[in-house]
Amino acid sequence: MRKVNNKAQAIIEIGIFGAIVIFLLGAIIRTHLSNTQAQSHQIKAMKLALLQSFKGYNNPAKPNSSHNSATVLFIEDRFAADLNKFGTIERTPFIASGSGTMSNRLMFPIDSGEVRDNLPIMDVFINGQHFPLTTAAFVFRPVYQQSGPCPDDAVAINGSRVYGQEHYNCQRQQREWAISSGTAPLFFSIAVNGTAQFCSHGCLNDFLTEDQSFNLKRDGDFSSNPPYELHPSMAWQWYAVPGDSGHIESKAPSNTPEPFDGRINFGASQNGQPEPNYPSLDMAGTLHEQTIYQITYLASSTLNDAQHLNNPSLIPYKINGLFLSLTQQLNNSGTININALCLYHPGIEGPPQIPGATPPALCPSSGTITGAAVLDSQLGDIDLSFDPKTSQGGINHIGLLPQMAIFTWVSPDGTVGVNQGPSHGGTYLEIKEGQLYNPETHRVVRSVSRTDHVDLISHMIQLSNNTGRFCQISLGTGISWMGYPVSYSDYAQANNGEANPVQACGDCWTTNFALTCFEPASRILYVRSSIGDTHVRKWFTDVTKGL
Repeated sequence: MRKVNNKAQAIIEIGIFGAIVIFLLGAIIRTHLSNTQAQSHQIKAMKLALLQSFKGYNNPAKPNSSHNSATVLFIEDRFAADLNKFGTIERTPFIASGSGTMSNRLMFPIDSGEVRDNLPIMDVFINGQHFPLTTAAFVFRPVYQQSGPCPDDAVAINGSRVYGQEHYNCQRQQREWAISSGTAPLFFSIAVNGTAQFCSHGCLNDFLTEDQSFNLKRDGDFSSNPPYELHPSMAWQWYAVPGDSGHIESKAPSNTPEPFDGRINFGASQNGQPEPNYPSLDMAGTLHEQTIYQITYLASSTLNDAQHLNNPSLIPYKINGLFLSLTQQLNNSGTININALCLYHPGIEGPPQIPGATPPALCPSSGTITGAAVLDSQLGDIDLSFDPKTSQGGINHIGLLPQMAIFTWVSPDGTVGVNQGPSHGGTYLEIKEGQLYNPETHRVVRSVSRTDHVDLISHMIQLSNNTGRFCQISLGTGISWMGYPVSYSDYAQANNGEANPVQACGDCWTTNFALTCFEPASRILYVRSSIGDTHVRKWFTDVTKGL
């Protein structure tokens, strides 16, 4: 018989086993590095949230509660640990979020004159760029009248101009005028099960029938209501009050508890003294409550172009030529003109005088409410209450979009690479392999890789509104809205001295392709980061003791 030589087989088996061990070891190291980086980013996000919360409270120039409960979204695009022979060449976004609360001002009461400096802010950090996004706005909102055009609130979706959410909010409020027979708009609040306002079987909820109370979408389609047998166990329902002086609590508050009488209570009592109460009601057909600070009975015809409320920065409007546009309000570049709007807090203060009236006269103090100064959680940069199931404005996602792009620039004349100059031949990835023996070092160089290039990384953030905080929008036709970044001084004044991270507005794809840019037509913020990569890697074998 032929003798079998097992040496070759053993060597092959050892080689295969060694390759498996090396592969497993590399996979373990790769997983460990990835988990370590993810954990590091999570800890960094939490520390940033705690720091932002502390900075808001400890701001020496203007202490505020905007970061009472700070939320931070932290994104960094880093090279991913890879088993590639020539080292890692792929980038992976590490995303982490954190929250922190500075409890010192957690219960800090905010009055109408303090709201603007205390708007809640969500901080987004992307590759070192800071975007403080407001999650609410303090603005004057006129009540949509029962007839007349609704704002189109136009949004560009796939190149087409479609109605925005505010258009449908207006239509909802116009339909709801009919419930009160057209005598006054209806203001809605959420009645929680177990409170005096909640009512299920066999009763009218003051101005709403049982079907209307449990029509949670308030679209008039009762077929989508919860089944009748479930009404007593529902967590909440809608409660409505006409927005007129007959249902406004205008008397000074007393120390004696009074039974609920279905009126909007603007007064409270603290140590025997009248204190303002700020009720939360949906007075704009948004399906979400706004905190109302002051109201006006001024004739709706005086509120010029009030139907063009939103999208705020597209169609500014004035009141008697004196009122700031909603864009200016949202951009914190002005305050609400209380006198021009005849705004006041019933039960706490009397109506102001009509500006320029001859003879002097007071603003109206009764009738139908035509507008209010409110804290609106739907008019910030980001609407955290956004629900794609009830949204009708063409946008189906708010916040960081899943679309991400990485571009590597290649320039033969050397104008793009980090080490610019013709001698470098532009950007490159150079790989050399082979046994290059160096007699001076007694080393055999197995492989060499060199890179000199720039990665352009683009993230997309879908904003809810054109608040004008990053860009001043210029009106256009169709979907050709343009604009320019808010100046350094204006932006820094409203954002603790920081520079505006947005470098361009309007056209975000031609000459502005590499810049962080806001596109007002689609309300998308393109965050672009240019990250250079200049590294050299060498694999060599020391042969000092001989080849």
